Amino acid sequence: MSEQLRAVIKQVPEAEWATFDSDADGTLRQWAEVVYVPTKRSEHKHSQPLRYIALRLLKAQGVLFRRRQ
Repeated sequence: MSEQLRAVIKQVPEAEWATFDSDADGTLRQWAEVVYVPTKRSEHKHSQPLRYIALRLLKAQGVLFRRRQ
């Protein structure tokens, strides 16, 4: 993932993330549409931007800090 794309994804407001699934351990699987236009020479000035969908997995706090035995 490019640094530019990572920066754009981090700017997505929480309200725009949609949950599409969850795991038994409480992990939420979420998606959000990202406004991102990569700079490539093959792109035309007047073309429609590509659609980027970001995915994230949110672990429940108890799962993140559980001690391994």
